Amino acid sequence: MRSKAYSWLMMLLAVLTITGCGDRSDGPKRVLVCGSVTYAGQPIANGEIRFESLDGKTPPVGAAISDGSYKVSARGGVPVGNNRVVILGYRANPSMETKTDSPPGIGKPAVQYIPVKYNAKSQLQITLDSEEDQKTLDFNLEQ
Repeated sequence: MRSKAYSWLMMLLAVLTITGCGDRSDGPKRVLVCGSVTYAGQPIANGEIRFESLDGKTPPVGAAISDGSYKVSARGGVPVGNNRVVILGYRANPSMETKTDSPPGIGKPAVQYIPVKYNAKSQLQITLDSEEDQKTLDFNLEQ
């Protein structure tokens, strides 16, 4: 009986040694990404930036843009590889008669004013290298 318990214990230790414990890296390598975002030469005061993996294997990850700056650190950052970049900017709606959106955190009626070529139809792409731990990416959007 004692020999059987010892055998099970040794097998358990072997499995733990092989698989490890603590920090698991079963997901893709990620990079912390930060930077600035301007539109027509002006910092985007309130907005969102999102990185979407082009291979579709990982969910999108993003961050708020505040006073022209952003930092993507949620979920460990942006997955290594090719990513599509989606950028939205919000400002107060001058007319309550216009259809409004209320982005998270703003709470006031707002309109999204960045052209669709940078969001719904974005062709912006970046490639992150597995050698990087952190990267600064600035986006200077034109009209």
